[in-house]
Amino acid sequence: MSVTMNCVSNFMVAQNFLSIAEVVGTRSTFLILAAIDVLAFAFVFMFVPETKGLSFEEVERTWNERAWGRSKRFQSEAQIQASLHLSCTRVSCNSIKHSSERSLEI
Repeated sequence: MSVTMNCVSNFMVAQNFLSIAEVVGTRSTFLILAAIDVLAFAFVFMFVPETKGLSFEEVERTWNERAWGRSKRFQSEAQIQASLHLSCTRVSCNSIKHSSERSLEI
């Protein structure tokens, strides 16, 4: 992913540098690019979590929690049973509970 972003960024700079330099000058063009770099650094520093030393599962859990909140896959069995109880009817409740118990064992 990082290689792709690097190539895309280089392509964008190469395609737009001369056009921007003609309009605003070389000095201003470099200032614009420096401002974009500072904004990108601030975004990464504030919003991208540290993943050094984490397993793949922990990284996935971190990104899932940040993107979607606490995923059902990481909820406790009691929370899943409570949500099933609220969403099922009397007739179909037993079949839902049995299928959820099988999925928790896997």
